Amino acid sequence: MVQSVKSCSRPWMLYLGHNALNRRKCGNEVLLALLLLVRSISYLKTKRLMMDIKRRILLVDEIQTVNQMIKESLEDLGHEVVAQITPDQDLVSSLQQVEPDMLVVNVKVPDNDFLKNIAQVNQIQPVPVVLFSEDDNQDLVESVIRCGVSAYVVDGLEANRIEPIINVAMARFEQMQGLRKELADTKQVLAERKLVERAKGILMSRRDMNEEDAYKTLRDLAMKRNQRIAEVANNVIEADELFG
Repeated sequence: MVQSVKSCSRPWMLYLGHNALNRRKCGNEVLLALLLLVRSISYLKTKRLMMDIKRRILLVDEIQTVNQMIKESLEDLGHEVVAQITPDQDLVSSLQQVEPDMLVVNVKVPDNDFLKNIAQVNQIQPVPVVLFSEDDNQDLVESVIRCGVSAYVVDGLEANRIEPIINVAMARFEQMQGLRKELADTKQVLAERKLVERAKGILMSRRDMNEEDAYKTLRDLAMKRNQRIAEVANNVIEADELFG
């Protein structure tokens, strides 16, 4: 009897059919279902962890009544508003003083000076930034993205939307930080390779070595001095510049 497709929805019947092709099809469907289940569980765990995280938040708002609504909403969700300032106050100084986990901003139209402050924050002490605004001008949106805002929300400031927006902003910030670190690591690897290549060239020229022996010399020195090979290569280059 040929196994029906319907039985594929029941994994305990996986090997009861007599047709090998159907068994493989059934097995593939079960494996796919298991994979989807694992991913769903992983997503739910991540979502729950994000929801359970209580954050220290610096709140920037130009309207006192809205400020209070945001503050109460954040505190109802278990977060701590560690400081409240207006857009014309020193953002960088406040951030360094209270060291928040996140910056939540509500301004009708963020001006260039304020966006420069946001960009400066992301250079000095990067944190996720949620910016609520009433301006959807495309040029402004592009400027907001360039200065490092994690979530830019236009006409969406409602108490029940704050938590999911914060979670999305945090996830996007962490993703971008990971990409920046990968880029920085890649640049460092390339820079170190250039140092090693240059140091090899010096040894090959000064000591009449071939490329393999020059690299072996650098590697042996690095092991002997308990240094990275790029550090030894840099020492070789500096010594050559000094005495060469």
